[in-house]
Amino acid sequence: MRKFLFLLAFVTTNIFYVEGQSINDSFFDKVSFIGAFGTEDWTAGWSNFDPQNTDYPNPTSTLGNGELSYAAGHKITTNTTISGVVKLSGWVYVKDGATLTIEKGTIIRGESGSALIIERGGKIIAEGTKTEPIVFTSLKPAGSRAPSDWAGLIICGKAPNNKSDNTLIEGGVGAYFGGTEPNDNSGILKFVRIEFPGYDVDGSGNEINGLTMGSVGSETTIDFVQVSFSGDDAFEWFGGGVNCKHIIALATEDDDFDSDNGYVGRVQYALVIRDPNISDTDGARGFESDNDASSSYNKPYTSAVFSNVTLLGPGSDNSSNQKHDVALLLRRNTRLQIYNLFSTSYLKGGLVIDGDGTQKAAEEDSLIFRNSILAGYGSKFISTKGTSNPLSDPKAWFFNGNNDTVSNLDNIKIQYPINLTTPSFVPQAGSILLSKGSSFGAPVSSITIQSEGNKNSIKTNETLQLTASVSPANAATKDVVWSIESGNDVASVSESGLVTPLKAGNVTIKATAKDGSGTSATFSLEVTTDVAVNYANKSISIWPNPATDIVTIQSEYPIISIELYSITGQVAYKLTGINNISTRLNIAEFNNGVYFLKVATTNGNVNVYKLIKK
Repeated sequence: MRKFLFLLAFVTTNIFYVEGQSINDSFFDKVSFIGAFGTEDWTAGWSNFDPQNTDYPNPTSTLGNGELSYAAGHKITTNTTISGVVKLSGWVYVKDGATLTIEKGTIIRGESGSALIIERGGKIIAEGTKTEPIVFTSLKPAGSRAPSDWAGLIICGKAPNNKSDNTLIEGGVGAYFGGTEPNDNSGILKFVRIEFPGYDVDGSGNEINGLTMGSVGSETTIDFVQVSFSGDDAFEWFGGGVNCKHIIALATEDDDFDSDNGYVGRVQYALVIRDPNISDTDGARGFESDNDASSSYNKPYTSAVFSNVTLLGPGSDNSSNQKHDVALLLRRNTRLQIYNLFSTSYLKGGLVIDGDGTQKAAEEDSLIFRNSILAGYGSKFISTKGTSNPLSDPKAWFFNGNNDTVSNLDNIKIQYPINLTTPSFVPQAGSILLSKGSSFGAPVSSITIQSEGNKNSIKTNETLQLTASVSPANAATKDVVWSIESGNDVASVSESGLVTPLKAGNVTIKATAKDGSGTSATFSLEVTTDVAVNYANKSISIWPNPATDIVTIQSEYPIISIELYSITGQVAYKLTGINNISTRLNIAEFNNGVYFLKVATTNGNVNVYKLIKK
């Protein structure tokens, strides 16, 4: 019986995996806009839209041995950390059980043909920051760089695909992917740029993409990743269920987002910018999706869910190959699900549903395309290819999905063509991308803030719960983000709207809709003194200040609790039940800037200090 129950649990898990994901999954932010942007530009600070002319320092160390084969390439078998400016030389493999950690701000400059391959069971931890991203780029100097200057980054995992549990990854590097572990974890890519990759290994189309993912599992983190000037695809998923957010494909030669072999992950906030001067020999598209190369019905189907995508086509074709193609080619029995997409200016049309099996999936609503806008394509906004053509009326199918076409690009109100020197991706007020509403619901039009007991004044020893209600009723989300608009030294506000005083004074609390509409409301509150609240009370000493890591707090009276607040009034750290005349606070992982430290002692005093992290 125990053996039977284990088998039943295993089968149930894999049936769920086969069925794919849903737009209603908690992974997705419930935003009200179409395309990749609401009122916030998430590319700011870490991305680079002019990497050809960026001056990078010369390498001071080397990773690899220059060999371009599986047998002779460099193998990382133990946990390894790299930092600084590193030359990537040859094919470097992170083996099963080993982790390669790349510190924030690291620059990896790849020589011709070089690649970094994470094998099954290996991990990469490449976690940059908004101000210190990790950059993989060309070894060539500024002004001389081009697609295919080096090969790329390959990650192989143990999640299922629809081919086999032991499949050789594309690119000829000798690594395998596949398995039975949907939740496999291959590590973290966050705030990472990959520039000038893509490499034809043998001259016959056996190519390495910018970022290749083979059966990468759902516990892997892919967030804030940009692939620029790739000589093959920018992002390609072969099976697996890795989830991705905030991804950018710039000036790709081939396809930007290519999904195959049963990829079932979820992707939100994806941007494509095409370069009219660059295209592949095989057709350059925003999306290319297959169930597999033979159009089989093998499971899991390629049924990933994409939401909030912007595809900006080339507008013209000045490339030597003249192969700029359509925005989306869905073919070979794929079951892809696409929501809230905006596309314009691909030369040969918008959406193509290719093959009878793919058309049948669309007719049966297992291939989904909804709440999207294809602008400026005229009659070519949708087309089909096939033999019996079971999707008899593709235009009706398109409009029944609450999709739209826009002939006048002035109604989109975005910067196009994109100025790569000073890019702007946020739609202007009045854009249909902001006003139409998304799969999640309508834009928030107003917010009402209410206080517990209708109070607009509290004492320093009290707290106050605020709540926010939004309109309309069918808004994409009812959630708001709380912050301090003014008076951040007077009070803090928690994520749930709980106001905690720091001292007497006036404070203005702001609630901003989480749907990306930018709608907000404010609430004014007076804080009056009830207990002794002092600044720079001499009975308490804090050192060092400014500090980089450990801060010591010492008091004449036993300390009850300490609370650290950001400059915006958000609680950064809280420790209670201290009951000692001294305690220590480690701020090493906090961002640099000004904080407020609130110290409560047994004599009834509440002391507030300005603390600077440097």
